[in-house]
Amino acid sequence: MDSLQVTVYEGRIPAMILLAVYLAAVVVLFPREMKFLREVQNATTRRIFIVQDIFIQVCILGVLVPAILMKGVNEQNDKLLGLLLILSMTGLWLCVIWAGWSRYIYTCRILSEGSKRSAEELRRIQELLRQKGIDTDEIKDVDA
Repeated sequence: MDSLQVTVYEGRIPAMILLAVYLAAVVVLFPREMKFLREVQNATTRRIFIVQDIFIQVCILGVLVPAILMKGVNEQNDKLLGLLLILSMTGLWLCVIWAGWSRYIYTCRILSEGSKRSAEELRRIQELLRQKGIDTDEIKDVDA
């Protein structure tokens, strides 16, 4: 039965590897995220996206750092780090869902506005062609 007992925490090395991968991903994706945030037109939406990004980063670190520190701490700190780990993981999932939904809605709104502008431009061009006497019956408005 003693062979089934786990006496040493073995999650430190995988957590350190994940922390290294996370830091590499941050270095690679940070410029792209900043470009996206600069292009968001609405200041309120931009602030919401920034808050979501910061919260996600804090939660990721809140998961990885306690996982790394758990080796060699006393039982009281173990419980505190475990609680931080669970709260960070829960917060991470909630914020990822919130951020995903917010960006999905934002993308749909941008695409809808672009589609409306395209339809308006097509109607304007058709009207100009009609004024010049060119038949536009074969050009159909997809949104109409």
